[in-house]
Amino acid sequence: PPQEFEMVFDTGSADLWIPAQSCLTKSKNCSAKKPYDETASSSYSEVAPDAKSDFSIRYGSGVVTGKFGMDKITVADDYTVEDQTFAQVDSTDGLGVIYEHAKFDGILGLAFPGISRDTGVNTFMANLQDQADVDLTMFSFFLGNKADGELAIGGYNEKMMQDPDNINWIPVAKPAYWLIAMDRVTFGDTVITTGQTGGIMDTGTSLIYGPEEQVNSIIQSLEGAQLVPQLGLYKIPCDTDIPNLEFQIGGQPYNIPGDQLKITDKSDQVCFFGVA
Repeated sequence: PPQEFEMVFDTGSADLWIPAQSCLTKSKNCSAKKPYDETASSSYSEVAPDAKSDFSIRYGSGVVTGKFGMDKITVADDYTVEDQTFAQVDSTDGLGVIYEHAKFDGILGLAFPGISRDTGVNTFMANLQDQADVDLTMFSFFLGNKADGELAIGGYNEKMMQDPDNINWIPVAKPAYWLIAMDRVTFGDTVITTGQTGGIMDTGTSLIYGPEEQVNSIIQSLEGAQLVPQLGLYKIPCDTDIPNLEFQIGGQPYNIPGDQLKITDKSDQVCFFGVA
């Protein structure tokens, strides 16, 4: 019978993993997750004897480890891949309390196979292109603002777009991460970068990360900003007036209003800056 999981569709990684049953007892932050039971799956198989079996990946928040296996994977109701290599993980301690409180069980990586922990096998999306009847080898995201988002496979949903006839197509600089060239970055009146600068389109994080030198240039204009090493975030006074952050990509500006760069905790008394 099928086993269902809530997944993060992550363009910043290329591997697919879900928690194994052993994860519930080995990792405290895994105790409330839905585990995968290989003995309950009629389509599960071990990887070949000469294939890579151990899985280990480091995210920005920590390390996840487990073992590789193979099974039939279906996304939503329509997109199925047979004999997909995936990892069932028994240790998620490296993800800390973030994973414990998050509303997902595992991660499905959407980056290119070159950054997979096992480059000898295809990713889910690469296999989907070969096995499924997908009109376009494309996927797209609509990111909801305090609302539901959407992943479209095989194209894009024009109903979610302001101007579907005027898409700004940007070439991938290197097929590993979804890495593109940005023309310019500004923070208010401060020019952060000029000339082409690499930027990774990462749906797996809600923050904006940058090189230390450029982030420091941004932080200097925020009075009272203090780094909290345990979180890797800058705490700011909640009444801080944050300038807009603008990325120029493909000749077009993409503006993030300053008030959307402020993260407030549940008490509404502590605030953090959304760039780190």
